[in-house]
Amino acid sequence: MLTTNKNVATIKNTVVRARINKKVKEDARVVLSELGLSFSSVLQMLLVYIAIEKKLPPEFIKEDK
Repeated sequence: MLTTNKNVATIKNTVVRARINKKVKEDARVVLSELGLSFSSVLQMLLVYIAIEKKLPPEFIKEDK
């Protein structure tokens, strides 16, 4: 479970940029909009998770089959 650390989650003092396929970006924007989320909020949630948990969310890890 993700624990909270206000220092990690609330201090926003840098910008992150990424290049991505235009269609992927638009498709994701539509889904996130329907969920009431923005790219920025989702990226922040992901990076805070990684910073606190010191790992990727389990859904991101591909299992060898």
